[in-house]
Amino acid sequence: MWNPDIIFLNTASASGAVQSSRSLTDALIQAMTQGASAFDQDSQRLYYRHDSTEVQHLVAEKDFSTIKSIFGQVLAMFPGAYHAALGWAWDSREHSPAGGNSAARHEIVSAHHHSALKHDIEFQVIEQRLNDEEKKRLLHALSHQPTGGLFKISLRLSREMTAPLLSVFAVARDEQAVDVRHASGPCYLVMAAGGVERYESFSELNSQLARRLSWPSGKEPLLKNLYLSDLAGLPENHVFGNDDLEYEPCIEPLLHCHVQGLRNKQAMDFEFLVQQARANSEGNHTFLKKVSEVQVCAHIDEGMGHRFRSLSIRAEDLTQPQWLKYAAPEKREHYANLNNQFSERNRAVDALFEGLESLEVFARHEIDRYVRRHLGYSIDAQQIMISVPDEFDLQGGTFSANHRKSLLDFAMHGLPAVSGPGKVIVPAAYSNPAFTFEFVKTMLDELDVQRRYLQQLRAQFTHEETLRALTHRRDAALALSAWAAVLQGHLMDDRSQDLIHLVRADIIQDGAVMTLGSLKLAVNGMRFKDLLVFRKQDAAGDDHYVLYAPGAPGGQDMFGFSSWRQLSFEVGSWLATDAGGNYVQDQTALTAEADHSDFLEKVRLKGTLWGESSIVFHELEGDNFEDRLSDAIRHKVDRTLTRDDADLLGFTMETAYANRGALALLDHRVSELNKAFVHTTQAMVSFEQFARSEGSKLLNDYIASQGINERVDTDTIFVDLENAAYVANPDFSAYTGLRSLTSLFMEGFSDQYAFTPAAPMYSSVGQDLRALPLYFVQRVDKSLREAALGERYIQWIRREFLDTSHEQYRYRRALFGRRLQFDMRSAAMREFLKGNLSTAQYQWLVPLIVSLDKQVLDKNEGLQRRISRSSASMFRFAGYIVQGVYMLRDFSSSDGDFNLLYTPDAPDGVSFRKVTDYVQLMRSPAMRHYYYLRVPYKGQPSVGSRFDAMDRNLPVQWVRVENREHQNTDRITDIHELYNEQISRIIADVDAQTKSRTKRWLEKVYSVVRLLGSVLLMPFPGGALAWTVLHTAIDIQRGLLAYHDGDRATASWFFGSAVFGSILGGTGVKTVLTHDKALVIKVGQWAVKKLAAQTV
Repeated sequence: MWNPDIIFLNTASASGAVQSSRSLTDALIQAMTQGASAFDQDSQRLYYRHDSTEVQHLVAEKDFSTIKSIFGQVLAMFPGAYHAALGWAWDSREHSPAGGNSAARHEIVSAHHHSALKHDIEFQVIEQRLNDEEKKRLLHALSHQPTGGLFKISLRLSREMTAPLLSVFAVARDEQAVDVRHASGPCYLVMAAGGVERYESFSELNSQLARRLSWPSGKEPLLKNLYLSDLAGLPENHVFGNDDLEYEPCIEPLLHCHVQGLRNKQAMDFEFLVQQARANSEGNHTFLKKVSEVQVCAHIDEGMGHRFRSLSIRAEDLTQPQWLKYAAPEKREHYANLNNQFSERNRAVDALFEGLESLEVFARHEIDRYVRRHLGYSIDAQQIMISVPDEFDLQGGTFSANHRKSLLDFAMHGLPAVSGPGKVIVPAAYSNPAFTFEFVKTMLDELDVQRRYLQQLRAQFTHEETLRALTHRRDAALALSAWAAVLQGHLMDDRSQDLIHLVRADIIQDGAVMTLGSLKLAVNGMRFKDLLVFRKQDAAGDDHYVLYAPGAPGGQDMFGFSSWRQLSFEVGSWLATDAGGNYVQDQTALTAEADHSDFLEKVRLKGTLWGESSIVFHELEGDNFEDRLSDAIRHKVDRTLTRDDADLLGFTMETAYANRGALALLDHRVSELNKAFVHTTQAMVSFEQFARSEGSKLLNDYIASQGINERVDTDTIFVDLENAAYVANPDFSAYTGLRSLTSLFMEGFSDQYAFTPAAPMYSSVGQDLRALPLYFVQRVDKSLREAALGERYIQWIRREFLDTSHEQYRYRRALFGRRLQFDMRSAAMREFLKGNLSTAQYQWLVPLIVSLDKQVLDKNEGLQRRISRSSASMFRFAGYIVQGVYMLRDFSSSDGDFNLLYTPDAPDGVSFRKVTDYVQLMRSPAMRHYYYLRVPYKGQPSVGSRFDAMDRNLPVQWVRVENREHQNTDRITDIHELYNEQISRIIADVDAQTKSRTKRWLEKVYSVVRLLGSVLLMPFPGGALAWTVLHTAIDIQRGLLAYHDGDRATASWFFGSAVFGSILGGTGVKTVLTHDKALVIKVGQWAVKKLAAQTV
């Protein structure tokens, strides 16, 4: 079978070079619209390459004759085949985003539009545009076989001709009405893409619709619901009278008629476009662009986009904070102007990173360009699958894996280096004999997507134009935040506002020095990443300061002070809370260094250690405000790039035995072993996952029992256990004090939190919790009391994983041990490739890790000799094993390079470090926290006490790390035995953290109940319509360019409410995306691509 995309009609110039080239597919399309004569030109010959007229690439003469002979047949069949393909696409089955079950595409589209219209109706009820009775009538019209009251609409174009206005319906209040013109009471215009509109009477609906359709041709979106042939025949500026609209009873369900209309429109419009292209001699590009719009039902896509923007504007009134909602009109207008200015500059920054939005965007573009250059046609790298076979030993057996991923995935994450040949699975549309596995390997090696993406990203960030654009965006953010602070009452006095204005305008005052600076920690001179200080020093000593701290905990970004002492103690006060401490740490730390994080931790424990001089003013360089602000931006960019230098620069120590291909193989083997382990355990889950699953099931079962069609996810419902009053804009950032229901289910009861009898409940994905049963929160309380999830989890773990008679027990141990080995080898290779391990260290570590498999060691005398005085041991602190952290030592060497500690997933990113002493290993709070979480729960109090003692002079025996060569009971002789130790640790931890039901509730009784009278204060009542898609689209749009300033005021408030305290809420972002993919389709798939163009 020939693929017409890889056969080219080339025309040679006089010199023999390629003068023009087009694929057989393009020739077929051109012939369909312009006639087959174009194929018969004598100067054209068929080649297998687009860039060659060489004989070796020429299609054989007999094949050329065959292709010519069937060309006419294919041309005649093409339109019919295209219609058949459209029909197949509508009727083929796929997994529904809503329920996960298989369904025909036309059913999925119908359900998708049903959901969008349903939420549109509910939104209008919230706005009081519709009442409950009208809601019931409209929902019935959407979901049931009509008995009357539902009408299709047509336009009378002439006495003999009418044109159906597809996907637009009139609904009468009376569901038995047979003639809408005589229907009494309100009538409703229902547009599948445009939502629902209410009219007081049919007369009003009819006249308003006629008026809208009479707008200048092409201006009214509703006209795009006509067949293209009808639209083309409509006279310019045609005016429709009230009698030119016809209403016909609809005997099929509304959405069935809508989808059938879409299918008919696709077919009719395609035929029209073919005829139009023939008449106008259109080129392929123009023709295909029009066909593409028909194929994807672009008019529906645009209609939904228009409707969403309309809803967004209206929803803004519901989601605006009170300080903006009730501000004077002129102040609101000034805020809107500043917001627009910020949005404009934000878009300018985004434009500079076009093509670098994410690694995926970059990889797609590079692969497509490479294939076009070498093979002459475009591909979708996601649709081309690569299969790489692999085998390795597993406890005396063989583990076979088939690393199968898309070309795009392998380009982004590395192609495993295996000895056997890989296989390329190419869809028929992209098939090409030259598209082989060797071609793929060569392409990926030459493109080097990972490294080049990061290098280009670095180059773009450091380009002068980018730095200037970032500076201008930050200036707009400052202006917007300053005005927002005024409206919120955060900057009450005129001095603060005047100081900001004078510094930004470079205005000089006699007797005063005003400038812009940043903050530094006095302990080591480390600058804060985002914090800026406006300073005025008066000759009379009347100083003033304004602190700009985007994303600071507590919901305030701007602060005014009359002294440096006040400013310093405000920053110091943040350290009193975990959220504030994390914010300061994020602002000041490149990595988890001990030099200042240790100081911050001490201040957190003892606030009196913080003083006026704990932070100092750092004057930014530059002769004017813009230069100084640019200095701050350059510092932030340098910090960001310095932190990521290892990734940006790539690996520097690649060898024949250690390279990215070998590393990708190890990582893929880990992934395959994880899949196999999960498969044998029916999803091995953590206690948190177990609590989420079981807790969500308990609550959803209750909701369903009340006859309500809603689902909740305990990960996305947050409770405020500290405040009884609702807030308009809850903080879902990394520094929030809210608790998820999942965490409450895990804990069951805790003395660490003061539960109140009235705990406000919020949804992080904008779900309207008012739709839940009246006594939902009481059910939450009851479920928390009675679930006893800890006990159930322990029983499940013991039964499933520690029973030696279980049929999967030995296999699971083997999977666990091998995966741990590959994890350690992957970490060692990664550190070696980065240059953090020497060749000698790496060549010692690998055989030592291999020797941890006792079966392998027993059979290999050479390996026994190589590691005869080397061993791996578990690491203890305060007498307790630190889970997953191991000491690896060569006792024949006194060199500390061969006495290493394996610390997987350490916060500083170091997987192998020298074993020094406990004080050195645990100087930083981040590393202390790392070790603390890895000791058994019952040992954590002892470890915490030891940390406190470390701040004093410890006895020598407490400082030294013991690792004896002989008589070491912690030595690892077989890595597979760690399976039992790991599972036992899980059981011990859950058992220690949870109590029996009786004890738990005898100690203290609390109730997680919200104030029933506060239902009207539920935040974001209309947010359920768009919340999830907003988060998803913004995430897709930004990708790896999530380089935001953290300013809460830098977004329009509808979109701002979606990202408030999250995307724009500082550097550490808590994930608030829902796990329930059903919510994604509430707005429409169009949002994923459309919101990228919206103001963010």
